[in-house]
Amino acid sequence: MWAEAARNDPDSPSGPGRFTPEAALTPNGSDRTVVLMQTPTASKLGAKKCNRRRRILIEVGLLALLYLGYVLGRAWVSTEPATAIASGRDLLAWERLLHIDVEATVNQAVSATAAVAVISCLIYATLHYVVTPAAMVWMFRSRPGEYNRARSTLVIATASGLVVYALAPVAPPRLLPGGDFIDTMSQYAAYGWWGDAGSAVRGMQELTNQYAALPSLHVGWAVWVALVVWRASSRTWIRGLAVGYPVLISVVVVVTGNHYLIDIAAGAVLMLGSDVLVTHARRALRRRAARREPPVAVHPWPPLSVTAVAVDPELEDETEPYCVPASRR
Repeated sequence: MWAEAARNDPDSPSGPGRFTPEAALTPNGSDRTVVLMQTPTASKLGAKKCNRRRRILIEVGLLALLYLGYVLGRAWVSTEPATAIASGRDLLAWERLLHIDVEATVNQAVSATAAVAVISCLIYATLHYVVTPAAMVWMFRSRPGEYNRARSTLVIATASGLVVYALAPVAPPRLLPGGDFIDTMSQYAAYGWWGDAGSAVRGMQELTNQYAALPSLHVGWAVWVALVVWRASSRTWIRGLAVGYPVLISVVVVVTGNHYLIDIAAGAVLMLGSDVLVTHARRALRRRAARREPPVAVHPWPPLSVTAVAVDPELEDETEPYCVPASRR
């Protein structure tokens, strides 16, 4: 559409607030310089909305694929629970060798205190399914430039964890028979919506994989939330909350008997490693794209910062191509 510097000029033939090609002439017949400005068309706005819907469908499809992998891994493990139990005992033996087998002590201490135990169960059964999706939606809407990196990191880490669950299942401490661990979630199930299958909703035990202790995706996802919040905010107290969140989840998964200390370390390393992998891959792709792009020709004159300037007709050649006199349209 046409734009003019003096948009409210009362001498304009088209009246204040409007501009037509005829208004480019001043009362004495001299030229008034104008420039062309293009406004977004309805087709462009429609294409933008279509691209946004397409992106949302892609994100939903990725989540559906991850869930399908989880279901397949659960079906695989359910046929061989003895292998998962044996792996859990081996993992606990390694911790005893390293003198870091503190899980049974803290599990028994917390389970003996109803208030602390119920709060721990609530945190374990809730935040994992609320905070992570909320962070994803927030990144998608408020940080679109950083969303792809964050989403790729989360998908790669989660997919890798699902592969480990299927190929090397490990029973959590609470499912080790004859051990010193208490199934805190089952003991205090009457206080919440969970049952005797970890964080699964009561009555939906068949939809969860209980032999998925190593690595801890509860901790891995908490580390992911800490990463995205730390990068998105520069406020000290917000970053403090971001760092404290995975620490809280790490404590909760141990006191409820759902994970070993090695599981916690493995979940954190898996997420941090995925983040490093995605970061380096994105940098490599950008360098490759930069090498393939042709050089951009730079005009020796900078563009004008105003939308219209009145010029002398004799000097019109000096103002082109950025200023187009009305007599030459």
